[in-house]
Amino acid sequence: MLQKILQKTQILFHNRFRDISKLIIWGDLMNSISTLQYKLVSTPNQLKLVHVMAEQIWHEYYTNIIGREQVVYLLQKYQTVKALEDQVSQGYRYELVLHDSTPIGYISTLQNLDHLYISKLYLIKEARKKGFARQMMTYIENQAKQLSLSQIQLNVNKHNHHTIEVYKHFGFSIIKEVKIDIGSGFYLDDYVMAKSI
Repeated sequence: MLQKILQKTQILFHNRFRDISKLIIWGDLMNSISTLQYKLVSTPNQLKLVHVMAEQIWHEYYTNIIGREQVVYLLQKYQTVKALEDQVSQGYRYELVLHDSTPIGYISTLQNLDHLYISKLYLIKEARKKGFARQMMTYIENQAKQLSLSQIQLNVNKHNHHTIEVYKHFGFSIIKEVKIDIGSGFYLDDYVMAKSI
């Protein structure tokens, strides 16, 4: 089943610069909100699927915020299959987000001593503004509670104004600013946001 999903997703996302919205027929998929499913990423095919989704989502969403050159650099540094394998070995938990068995996004979290860190929380364009992000956040909050952690944290680019407002709506607040050198002249110019749970 997963192999078929992977093949379907690769076909859909392969031509991402050729008006991807015309390639995806979602039917009634997004007409109503229902419970999402989460699948722990642990196999090479699942890692490949995350990589393919990251390529599509990051180019589509972040190019206007940080520029194509930095998007390409970040994808090569953090979202290749090898980079994902390394992150998993370091304790990052990647999960596919599915709706009716169709992958629509992914999340990544890292357990710290005093908080659960959200490294990645992404949805494909066609799945946004449907209430799924809130469901994903609730899922992560429940994970933190199960780990007896009372806070969740995340980083968000300072120029990603829409997402900052969404996180504020979810109960997050800005606790500090960071500028992280990631090499090759690029920086992560972020707010760190936190929410007590």
